[in-house]
This record gives sequence, structure tokens and C-alpha cells, in this order.
Amino acid sequence: PGMPEQLDKLNFEDEDINSFVLMASPFRGYIEGAKDNLDKIIPLINNIKRDGQGQNLLKGRDPAFFTNYELIKDLLGLIEKNNPLKKILNFNEDILGVYQYVLPRKDPYLPELFPEDPHSGKIILYWGVIGLVAAILGVEIEHLTAVVLAHELAHAYTHIGMDINRSRWNSLGFSKSDIDLKEGLAQYYAFQILQKIETQYNSVRTFSLLLKDQPAPYHKHIEFQNFSPEEIRLALIRIRNDNNGIGKFNTFKDYLEEARKLLNS
Repeated sequence: PGMPEQLDKLNFEDEDINSFVLMASPFRGYIEGAKDNLDKIIPLINNIKRDGQGQNLLKGRDPAFFTNYELIKDLLGLIEKNNPLKKILNFNEDILGVYQYVLPRKDPYLPELFPEDPHSGKIILYWGVIGLVAAILGVEIEHLTAVVLAHELAHAYTHIGMDINRSRWNSLGFSKSDIDLKEGLAQYYAFQILQKIETQYNSVRTFSLLLKDQPAPYHKHIEFQNFSPEEIRLALIRIRNDNNGIGKFNTFKDYLEEARKLLNS
């Protein structure tokens, strides 16, 4: 329950290693922090070793320091090499949740009998996967749920949200648009919302932790995060009304540049 059906096909090659990594993964942030701090402290330890008074302070314990440092590096290396979270998130783009909608049926003789229904969409949250991923990330289930829900709602609003002319992104065009474009927009708008609820759901930190292991399309929003919300809006309205709604990611970036010039003028 709470799992997409395709997850049944996911197998881990070495169950012993991955059971250990599942145990260690929630501590990855702390382990990374420890390594970063020790990287900065190593020059100090080396300087203390060369100082006469420093030898009295160390009392021969400096080898243990470097042994622990190597242990931390090995832990991180093992987590990265056998990272179950990366395998789960790269298995399918809809592994945590999905925005589902119905494509209009085409009848060449009576098309008016099958109009597009913008209210046919629904959002499904795979609570079993959310619980598993939250445990691996070391975050609260409610916090990760907020991140997933914001992302799926962003998909819905970019698809069926009306502009001032009461136009929507037609479903057929939306379905055929670049995944980089759809995921990039969903991530962009989700992040806007998550910043507003950060104090309640620790959502920005959770979003950032999850992003580390998500596949490439989920990182595309970074390419246009420096554009203003109004520039994004103008480009979005234009891309979903052009070419029968079949949006291309690179075309969207061109529209962003044109929107910036228009607004600056």
C-alpha cells in the first residue's frame, strides 16, 4: 500500500550492504558536516604537531584523529556508492507522487461529444515511498509530504490554471511537452511556496536534501531561477499557447529572455 506498482520491479543487488546503507543514510547530513569541519581542522592539527607545546596537548592522540577522519570518508563513500535513495528516485519520475489527468478523446465526426475536461486531474501521494524516503533523508514525514504535494500542485496549476484570457494549457500539448520544461516549472513554483511555509514545515531544507539525489529534470529550474516571477509567467503563458501547447525547454528559455527585455523596456 502507498507504493506505485512499478516499484515492485526495483531490486537492490546486495541486500547486506544496502541494509547497512539504509541505516547510515539518515545521518548523511551530519557525516558530511563532520567531514567539512574536519577538512578545515586538519591544517590546525598539523601545525600543532610541529609545535613543542602542541605535543603535550596531543599526547599521541593525533593518529586517532586521522583514523576517524578516514572512517568518515569511508562512510560517505559507501553511502554514495550504494545510495538507495538515488536508485529509488531515479527509478521513475513519479515515485513519490503523481499528477494524473485524462487526455481528451478524439472523434473525427462528433468532437463536441468529447470536450476536454480540465477538472479530470487528480493528485496521488505514494505515502509508503514518502515514509521510506523521509527515513533515509532523516526528515519528518510531514515535511517531505509538503514538498511532494507542492510539486504536484504546481504541475496541476501550470496545466489547468487559467490566464487572464481564461486559457489553459491543453492536455495533449502538455502531455507531449519536454519533461525538462514540466519538471522545471513544477520545481520553480513549488520552491516559491515552500519558502513561504519554511517555518512550519522546514520545507526549504527538505527540498534541498531531496534535490541532491533527484534525476536531472528536477534540477532544470536552476537554469531560470534568476528570472523574476513575472518573467516566468509571461514565458509560461506564451509557451503553452504556441505550437499546439507542445512546449520545448530551450524555447521556453528564449521566451524568458524576450520577456525580460519586454519588461525592462
